[in-house]
Amino acid sequence: MTMQISEKIPPYYAVEIQKFSAPKDYQVTKYESEVFEAQEYKWKLVVHLKGSKSKDHISLYLALADTLEPHILVYAVFRLYLLDRKNHNHLIRQLPDSEGKKICFHKRKLEWGFDKFINVAAFRDPSNGYLVGDACVVGVEVISADKATITGKEESLSINKQGHVAKHLWKIEKFSKLSETRTSEIFTDGIQEWKIELHPEGTDLGKMEYLSLYVCLGDDNAIDPSSKIYTHVTLRVLDQLKDKHIIAEENFWFDSTRSRHGWSRFLPLDYLHRFKKSLQFEDVLFVDAEVKVLAVTNVH
Repeated sequence: MTMQISEKIPPYYAVEIQKFSAPKDYQVTKYESEVFEAQEYKWKLVVHLKGSKSKDHISLYLALADTLEPHILVYAVFRLYLLDRKNHNHLIRQLPDSEGKKICFHKRKLEWGFDKFINVAAFRDPSNGYLVGDACVVGVEVISADKATITGKEESLSINKQGHVAKHLWKIEKFSKLSETRTSEIFTDGIQEWKIELHPEGTDLGKMEYLSLYVCLGDDNAIDPSSKIYTHVTLRVLDQLKDKHIIAEENFWFDSTRSRHGWSRFLPLDYLHRFKKSLQFEDVLFVDAEVKVLAVTNVH
């Protein structure tokens, strides 16, 4: 951050704020100027008369008024001014600072400046000429501005506050006769459809040694390629005689390329056989699933 006093009258866009000490009910605490053009871009000056973060300071910012696409960056050098009418000079603060790195304006950061441009006590001090006749003048000079294009992607995360939960209890009869993969009926959280996938003789790392269980998107093409769904998945094989259910749970991302998540080694087959009377009572296996949608993202 650079701060200096200058007697030179700079080329800038200026705003005069009058009746600074208006009655409380009529006071303006934040002011945005009209849009002006400089260095081929549109800007506006933003003033917080009672500070944006620190109430004992006046805050001053330069804001880019142009609408930017996510892949566009604007690098700029600029100075912000406060006129000292008594001493015939300006209080100047400049960005970037002495390191010389240009300030980057982008879709998520369209405003740059100083939370503590000047202390309110110094601003009101009669020995300074910042507040004269209950009026002040602030201004900005945009020295340079250059555009850059980035090829990266932007991800927008929407936290789910609606509590979308999909639940399903799957009754699998004549379980001992199964050897092929089975899938449950479709169930939904009201927005997204899901299904359970069961491999009675295991798959992948659990082949022939484990029962494998997964939760899948109800339709592999049901999710947009630019979207992802963040979930908390819980799967249970129910013990029908005792409260000793076999449970696994974890957070997973589902998208168009990852439509299935779960456990290839959910339950050892020898354990399933050893506790057959309670886990497969009357040759019926119950699988319980719960899918909580925690967030949804869109990639641009």
